[in-house]
Amino acid sequence: MNLPEPLHYAIAQHLLGDVASNLAKWQDRLDIRRADAVAVFAKDFGGMIPPAGVSLDDYVEAQIDIVVDRWCQQRDAFTREIVAMLNPETVAASEHLGVAAELGRLIGLYLDNAVTDLDRELRTLVERARN
Repeated sequence: MNLPEPLHYAIAQHLLGDVASNLAKWQDRLDIRRADAVAVFAKDFGGMIPPAGVSLDDYVEAQIDIVVDRWCQQRDAFTREIVAMLNPETVAASEHLGVAAELGRLIGLYLDNAVTDLDRELRTLVERARN
């Protein structure tokens, strides 16, 4: 694509500004959801009784996996949410400039980090409760 330089820079600058602004807002939403998931898990943690023949450690591990799995299953919904937050011009510009795949990878990194943070927070909660 041969865009005149000033136009190319203006489009890229607009795209980056919109993406950065909305990724920050979306990250805040993910942080709130993660905190809610940890709070619900913490509330339920005290009353966890494993089924007969299952150790409490194995049962808690399975419950952590379930919570993290639910987040992974919502990955598409979370991705649609951030894309909907972006200006339509940003989405079109990212496709036009050939950077839509990179934008998708960036969104994926945010989601991967959120899932990793959730898993770590749940495991930290369990460790603190054990000590």
